[in-house]
Amino acid sequence: TTADWGKYLRPVDEFILKPVKEQEFLTRVGAILTRGRVTRPVIDDQQRLLGTLTEISLMDLLQILRMNRRSGLLELEMEGRRGTLFISEGEILDAEVGRFRGEKAFYRTLAWEGGKFEFRPQPVSMRQLIKRPGENLILEGLRQLDEVNKLRGAIAPPGTHLRLARRFEGPPERLKPVTREILKLLEYFTRLDDILNQSTLLDLELCTTIKTLIDRKIIAVVAVREEAG
Repeated sequence: TTADWGKYLRPVDEFILKPVKEQEFLTRVGAILTRGRVTRPVIDDQQRLLGTLTEISLMDLLQILRMNRRSGLLELEMEGRRGTLFISEGEILDAEVGRFRGEKAFYRTLAWEGGKFEFRPQPVSMRQLIKRPGENLILEGLRQLDEVNKLRGAIAPPGTHLRLARRFEGPPERLKPVTREILKLLEYFTRLDDILNQSTLLDLELCTTIKTLIDRKIIAVVAVREEAG
């Protein structure tokens, strides 16, 4: 009911963090103007909040839970993928998506478009893997998502794979842990997505390091047909 939804929603139309880009501002205003034509999430008889992420964005939903200091599990599902955010008094303590935990898992959910959600109010007591406060976490997640999308096109355009062009000369201990992990993964995987999905390190850290290794001609980008030949 509207009264129940009021427990979660303060009497404001939108929360916008400063500084804000013009395009983001216009997008948020457009969402406000069309929001009245969209069905809002509902509260069931078990006090669970149910809805879809086309009705309310994940960012808006998290801001509502944070402003009202809600605690519980926020479960997300999109096209067979599932994720869980563990929230205590509005702050995200941890996130889980497949084998990933912490910030990497949370940043992955920000890339999902659509899907459905269920928020189950309950006390949450667990080790805090995510240290960033809510507002900073969302902004950092959006920044990393944007950077990763840009790097993807530069690292491995469609129809290309990665391969080791030359081996590193010297003891492995001289390499940064992220570099060692990438070079090890390249022994088994050549697709960028496979490398990102096999490592628990943040996608942006992996992509930035791979780009550096490509520039240093340690990793080569090859067309699939060239690799097959």
